[in-house]
Amino acid sequence: MEHMFKRYLCLAALFSVAGAFAASDSVITYFSPKSQSFSLPENVQWTNEIHRYDMAEAGEFYGTFAITPGYERSFRPGRLARCLFGDDLVDCNSDCRSIKISGSAVSNRGDHDWLADYFGLPTDFESTVSFKPRVDNFLVDFNLYLGLDNWWEGLYFRIHAPVVHTRWDLNMCESVSAEGVNDYIPGYFAGATVPNANLLKSFTSFVSGSSAPDLSFTGTVNDITFQKLCCSKIPACGGCDDTNGRLKKTRLSDIQMALGWDFWRCEDYYLGLNVRAAAPTGNTPEGKYLFEPIVGNGHHWELGGGLDFGYVLWSSEDEESHFGFYLDAKVTHLFKTDQHRSFDLIIDGKCAGNSRYMLASKFTSDVENLYAATTQNTASVTALSSQFANIFAPVANITCCEVEVSASVQGDVTAMFNYTCGNFTWDLGYNFFGRSCEDIDIDCDCPCIPKNTWALKGDAHVYGFEPVAQSGVGVPLSASESKATIHGGTNAPFTASTYTNNEALRNFGVDNAQFAYYVSTGLNAGAIVYNPALAGGTNTQSKTSRNPVFLSTDDLNLKGSSNKNLVHNVFTHLGYTWNDRDDCWIPYLGIGASAGFAQSSSDCNDTCDDNSCDTTCCPSCTKCGLSTWAVWLKAGVSFN
Repeated sequence: MEHMFKRYLCLAALFSVAGAFAASDSVITYFSPKSQSFSLPENVQWTNEIHRYDMAEAGEFYGTFAITPGYERSFRPGRLARCLFGDDLVDCNSDCRSIKISGSAVSNRGDHDWLADYFGLPTDFESTVSFKPRVDNFLVDFNLYLGLDNWWEGLYFRIHAPVVHTRWDLNMCESVSAEGVNDYIPGYFAGATVPNANLLKSFTSFVSGSSAPDLSFTGTVNDITFQKLCCSKIPACGGCDDTNGRLKKTRLSDIQMALGWDFWRCEDYYLGLNVRAAAPTGNTPEGKYLFEPIVGNGHHWELGGGLDFGYVLWSSEDEESHFGFYLDAKVTHLFKTDQHRSFDLIIDGKCAGNSRYMLASKFTSDVENLYAATTQNTASVTALSSQFANIFAPVANITCCEVEVSASVQGDVTAMFNYTCGNFTWDLGYNFFGRSCEDIDIDCDCPCIPKNTWALKGDAHVYGFEPVAQSGVGVPLSASESKATIHGGTNAPFTASTYTNNEALRNFGVDNAQFAYYVSTGLNAGAIVYNPALAGGTNTQSKTSRNPVFLSTDDLNLKGSSNKNLVHNVFTHLGYTWNDRDDCWIPYLGIGASAGFAQSSSDCNDTCDDNSCDTTCCPSCTKCGLSTWAVWLKAGVSFN
């Protein structure tokens, strides 16, 4: 018995040590904490009501039923924000952490600023967006234990399922320091100037999914579609000290069941094993919101086993008081389930955190008047196979898809001391919860991203122009920037009001860059220029990609988006049982509290130099849990 107890302590220590060496700088795209079925300790005030030796000896049926209303609230919001946004956050020593948004024309942009251009904001826009994540759970746990000694000595069955109302809020607030006055010059988004009045006025309006810039034009230029954000959204309301942006969900959490047998039971101790299962009754992730409210375990079926152990260490001579140690350990496997999630990308071989908020361009194979050559003023040009299709979409919209998710093992270990004196009981304990890395799979027969369709825009110009002497008409290009990041594109910075021999305006930084032509004969007369007012010439010719570097399902950072949990919890409970009643129904009542401390990759200095996907630097699974405190009231009745 002592040897077995040591094994379980070693198991808990192993989980903890493994987590300590798995620090990661990855950014999760879906937060998956432990199920609320594990929020409140099950066995408090039950040590004298379950695994009863006197009933086993008599071969009688008995049981206990409890209703436990409770409230649970998260803390350590800064650590949780770090899991969601990574190194892009500033204010590392604050609970309310921020991201900087700035346009491509802003001087001295920060290395971790998000490019405002991606969100349809002016090139001179600047703002600070703050986050203070919070989760609130209101629970009513229904818990039943049945001793089936009348069927088989030591046999028992238990079941519990909380009804949960959960509220999740990123508490986003935006402070706009420069709304921006710039228009977008011809070619950057469309074949004409995009006036400032058609652009958004805040990052919040974009990331909430409520608005997109108006890029509709008529006349000689085709209309441009800029899709609203549909996945990984963040509600517009709220703030660091507000709660108006909450997302809510009310469901029955997992139904946890166990059938066990105490094969070794005496008056002062018992030892038993059980078979466990959990039926998913909570909600399934849909991928629509970054901080999506979840009740339950993500809709997994679970199967596993457990161990129950109890030992009375001391008893008074009159047996009115006793002190004991109790252990409840359970391990389950989470079977595959279908979920909808959005994903970040692997860009240039590196994990590109937050890249789902970048902008992608759509391409068509119906190419008109677009050719390319490696040199200027040449008759040897090549027809291109792809061309901008006048559609932009946030990357999250095209990486959001159905996946299969499972977890190899989930463990929950509770070690508790109980002191009973007459009708009063006091419990003091420790709980460890751990869940291994999620395994995320995509159906290869149904890829998330269609082939040869979408590519990263970056800061590329998607339109060039015939010289003004010809017509000045816009020509959609085939420009992509596969190495762009959420912080910027691969063209050189430019000043929007200046039309000079500028490599950024001429698309010198796009993928597979070659000089663009609108006629198959090439030469200067057929060169595409970067502005419709130009007459042409060597220093005005634009480049385009031959051909674009398209996004594919292989570019999705599936492993970096997986989540594991390690939570250490301490709790206490004080209760009273009306043991002096003569009938077969014995009521009890108690109150308790707990504090859980999740291990997360949250230290601002715990980073990888190059943010590489190499697991020697950034592991392929992010350690991120929810630190919470909870209070509860437990009322029930024992019967025989």
